[in-house]
Amino acid sequence: MSITCKAAVIRDNKLTEPYKQSKPLSIEEIKIAPPLENEILVKVMGAGLCHSDLSVINGSRVMPLPLVIGHEGSGEVVELGSAIKDVKVGDHVAFQFSPSCGRCRRCLEGRPQVCELAAATKGKGELMSGGSRLSDLDGNKLNHHTGISCMSQYNVVDRGSVVVIDKSFDIQDAALFGCAVMTGVGAVINTARIRPGDSVAIIGLGGVGLNGIIGAKLGGAETIIAIDIDPSKFSRAEELGATHCFDSRNNDTIEEIRALTNGGVDYAIDLAGVIPAMNTAYQIIRYGGSVVTAGLSPINTQFSFNHSDLVAQEKSILGSYMGSCVPVRDVPRFLNLFKNFFKNSDILFLSEIANSKSNYWLNSIIFNNKVQRDSFLEDTNSEGVMTRPVWILLNKLNMYKNCQCGSLENSEWLEDRVVNIPSSVISP
Repeated sequence: MSITCKAAVIRDNKLTEPYKQSKPLSIEEIKIAPPLENEILVKVMGAGLCHSDLSVINGSRVMPLPLVIGHEGSGEVVELGSAIKDVKVGDHVAFQFSPSCGRCRRCLEGRPQVCELAAATKGKGELMSGGSRLSDLDGNKLNHHTGISCMSQYNVVDRGSVVVIDKSFDIQDAALFGCAVMTGVGAVINTARIRPGDSVAIIGLGGVGLNGIIGAKLGGAETIIAIDIDPSKFSRAEELGATHCFDSRNNDTIEEIRALTNGGVDYAIDLAGVIPAMNTAYQIIRYGGSVVTAGLSPINTQFSFNHSDLVAQEKSILGSYMGSCVPVRDVPRFLNLFKNFFKNSDILFLSEIANSKSNYWLNSIIFNNKVQRDSFLEDTNSEGVMTRPVWILLNKLNMYKNCQCGSLENSEWLEDRVVNIPSSVISP
């Protein structure tokens, strides 16, 4: 039986910025057809906004329109196709933006991220079983975004588009593992295959780039260089493991990096997706070094390099799609790595406990003390992210200050430490 729900739809990719005024996305009611035998109906619980979504909105990456957007998300399984036996209703899943058929040559080689069938169907806005399961209320076809279309209350996806995850991990946080984490961490660990003691440069410190920093730290890199045009990102990069930070706008940055690393880094990871970043990456690798690029430039963008250097210095340039990940292996692995990476952090991310279920109305994190909490509130709100203390105790309000109350030791402890963070996308 079809269901009706709300979704973010793009019908025109030629609108001009600022998008706050032109509004290329519209929230519409759509119809979703039931899943076919190898498909799954998912209630979407979390969705990330990625630069790849912006590339569809501004037309730099051509997708068939109209389209229900969104490729980075997570959710709960609510209905199964008749042929699916290894997933249950109620399971939590993370989406993978490049589905896999499990049968083509690339899948059988252990490279599901470049599945041949997926490549053919994604460009058509279809699922791997063929066609679309999405339509507007007038019955007109809506296309799928990379087989996911997770900026919708519900979506139908191919079995090869989901990875079942442990319910102990916050389902909304898990949304980021479908793209940002896989791409950033995977580019370092899977594609570059760094070794302990290597030197690594991460170029571009957005969400994917910061995950690249974490990947370099997890992989045992000794020197981790963070490069960006925005120095305000450096403090966060250092918190996550960067040993040095450089502003790529400075004319002497390349020479300073080469001097610091005695000739260049072992691996330069482009996670910015722009040609200047690729140029920087190629110039800062040492003899025998490698450039890994996971950033997506606009279609038909050309990158040039000195061919003789590539040969004589035995350099290499490697593409990394979806972090060269095998999602069924890497998503659970990365979830566990992140738990361990942040276990000694000043921040505790709250998640569902056994035999309970969150309504996901509020997302909360808890700090070690009030000083850490206040510093976080100041940093986030100064960047336009509205965070706030979880509450002010009633006995501290003027209207109740004279009322009798007992010991509030536990409540006061929480009041000093808990912060609510946004549960929705921030408007541009």
